[in-house]
Amino acid sequence: MKKEKLKIGAALGTGAIIGGLLGVLFAPKKGSETREQIKMSFINLKDKLMNVDEESIKRHIEKKLDCIDVELAKLEIIDSYKKATKQAKKVVKQINKLIDYTKKKGMSEFEDLILDLKDKAAEISEEILTNLDN
Repeated sequence: MKKEKLKIGAALGTGAIIGGLLGVLFAPKKGSETREQIKMSFINLKDKLMNVDEESIKRHIEKKLDCIDVELAKLEIIDSYKKATKQAKKVVKQINKLIDYTKKKGMSEFEDLILDLKDKAAEISEEILTNLDN
């Protein structure tokens, strides 16, 4: 029973990511617009962090956001499809860890902002992978 739930959860998560990536293929936005939206997502998250009272939680989330930002920047300069795919998965994994952390800490107010960031990161990843694939 537990294995079935894990399989279903993994399938749903994979489906959501693939759906987001496919949506990007048909999105009329430029990559520069998506990158600007990612920047705004980071700004919104950091603004939201200003209201968090517990310093250790604040520092942990800021550290994770900085790591995600660095990994996204690395993704933009990779010129190999295989390496870019691996890097994109790394970015999604770090965002998922941040989502898990905020859920664990009972900070549901961050969830929508982080999911928005995840969508934008998927868009950037797909754009880069599409350009490398051509």
